[in-house]
Amino acid sequence: MNAVFDDWGALWAAGGLTLRQYRSWRPCYASAEACVRGEWERRPRAWSARAEDADGFLAYVDREALRARESLACSWTPDARLIESDALDWAGPVSTRSPFVMVAGGDPLRAPIAVVGTRRLPADEAEIVAGIVEGAIEAAGAVVSGGAFGVDALAHRAALRVGARVVIVVASGLSHAGPVEHRGDYREVLEAGGALVSERPPHRNARREWFLERNRMIAALSDATLVARAPDRSGAMATARFARQLGRPVYAIPGNPGVECAAGCLTLIRSGATLCAAASDIATSVQQRALVLPAGAPAAELRAVPELAPVPAEYRSLVEAIRAGCATQDSLGEKLGLCASSLSVLLTQAELQDVVAVDGSSVRLLRR
Repeated sequence: MNAVFDDWGALWAAGGLTLRQYRSWRPCYASAEACVRGEWERRPRAWSARAEDADGFLAYVDREALRARESLACSWTPDARLIESDALDWAGPVSTRSPFVMVAGGDPLRAPIAVVGTRRLPADEAEIVAGIVEGAIEAAGAVVSGGAFGVDALAHRAALRVGARVVIVVASGLSHAGPVEHRGDYREVLEAGGALVSERPPHRNARREWFLERNRMIAALSDATLVARAPDRSGAMATARFARQLGRPVYAIPGNPGVECAAGCLTLIRSGATLCAAASDIATSVQQRALVLPAGAPAAELRAVPELAPVPAEYRSLVEAIRAGCATQDSLGEKLGLCASSLSVLLTQAELQDVVAVDGSSVRLLRR
């Protein structure tokens, strides 16, 4: 559909519609307005925060839809379009809370590989990493990236050099896609037939928590994930965790144990990720598509779980919270006093150490 932000698209642009709600309400109501009036008595909190009655909320929706239209019309991607999330070529179960995505350029087709990693790639590491990444992308023919500094930029620029297709997933609305230093690269991606994708309305600036959602989408739009360089606490490690939740293979490029940006890669390799020391280590698998597991395959297929190994000290409070009955991410965050992003980092590291298994919002122990 075109990005006109009418009807259901307008409700989404106003922040008043999740994927679950859309799936539930769309078959029951002829329009978004009818939905708002029909659901007002049992309305979501997001609606109540904006207005005291249905008429007031619908007026707010109209204002936000106008902001979205104007933002897009004045942006560098005025021809972007709105696509239902369920229509995308996901590599596993739909991994978004948004009923729509904004797309600029070509269709956001699933890619054989995603390349992720640190924004702060040391100069002496860049040459080694670049050679492996470029070879892997050339073999794959397409790549998903986050468009950020460091490894993300290295990946999408390598793809442009070798003629591979690029899908870039941004955390903000497309009108605010950043960093602005990469706008020239983004235009090249679009001119080459690639795509920019966002789960957010065009007029929305990125929020910190949206980067985590973006990482989930990167994993879900690719058949495998290559972590080029990453500290233990990083968005790239979260992407690796999401890939494993989907039963997707994870590759990691080894690095010097004394280098912070290599620590996450070494953690991944120790926990069962495939070591990728040369482009050939992943190129053959990509070309033969032997790396693809059935969507939703359990993470146990990717690595053995040590049943009797002691729990590392840094995860004891997490383990005790789960044993005390906290079985969801929300309850764990409240029990441990952690925000969503900090909890995600902790769970990523714990899962990579085979302490816990994360399935959506649920968390269970792997070691008793």
